[in-house]
Amino acid sequence: MEENEIEAARNLIAYARASQDTGHAIVEDVRILECYLDTMANMGYCRFENTAIDLRDCERHIDDTMDGYEWIARKHIIETAYRIVAPYLKEDGTLDEDEVKNIPKGQDDEEEKEDDE
Repeated sequence: MEENEIEAARNLIAYARASQDTGHAIVEDVRILECYLDTMANMGYCRFENTAIDLRDCERHIDDTMDGYEWIARKHIIETAYRIVAPYLKEDGTLDEDEVKNIPKGQDDEEEKEDDE
């Protein structure tokens, strides 16, 4: 599923939840989409892809007023993001692009090296 399709699915879910219109077939479709998106979010092979999409959404709303669990979750995201990014920062606090480029890709690294030879 492409990012714009996932965003459209999430918008549809939000619409259905807001309208609480159980008289239409769309509600069942929304339940299926919710299950699909929840499953995708929990699959290890697309963990970073799905998290990146969700983080961009959180970035758009980072300064929104909120309380309760959402406020706590936002605080945890900021703290976690810092721990993730900190090893890739220069002393002046800017992102070290060379360090980011050197993050291992995994199994594909060996294949790329072989292709280069």
